[in-house]
Amino acid sequence: YTFIHFLVVAALALPCAFFFENVAGAAIADAALPLLYVGILSSAFTFALMANVVRYIPASRASILLSTEVLFGAASGFIMLGERLSPIGWAGAALMFIAILMIHEGGHLVAAKIFGMKATKYFLGFGPTLWSFQRGETEYGIKALPLGGYVRIIGMHPLEEVPPEDEARTYRAKPFLQKSVV
Repeated sequence: YTFIHFLVVAALALPCAFFFENVAGAAIADAALPLLYVGILSSAFTFALMANVVRYIPASRASILLSTEVLFGAASGFIMLGERLSPIGWAGAALMFIAILMIHEGGHLVAAKIFGMKATKYFLGFGPTLWSFQRGETEYGIKALPLGGYVRIIGMHPLEEVPPEDEARTYRAKPFLQKSVV
């Protein structure tokens, strides 16, 4: 899944490099292998971190830590390639981070809705709510700290109390394969 993030970032970064920076196609071709190496290293590091973090930290805290994957990629680029970002580069990195969050959390939301799970919240960020709106049974919004995001699906915690009429739509009531996709 992290590799998919890397591919999305690469697909979005390439047009941005041509649009915002004065980059020649040959320069991108020359940098392709180092960039791929850094991307794979970042993905491998994030996957290893994720596999260990979820064993020791509650999911709410783990999601904040794991959402910093983009920062690992930026740090890898800085350390391994000596790359420093211009102000436009920082703005682009922030937009990429937001785009990755939206795509990632949107994937959870869409999968949950396809499988009939009740998703009550889709938020980008953590902390106090800055803006939100309700559409159907889901509240969509933005929170103050743009360090991650979350989708609230009822029944994700085994001890969560759920109204009897919603029990069939909980995360815990769905088959393993559907939970794995979500």
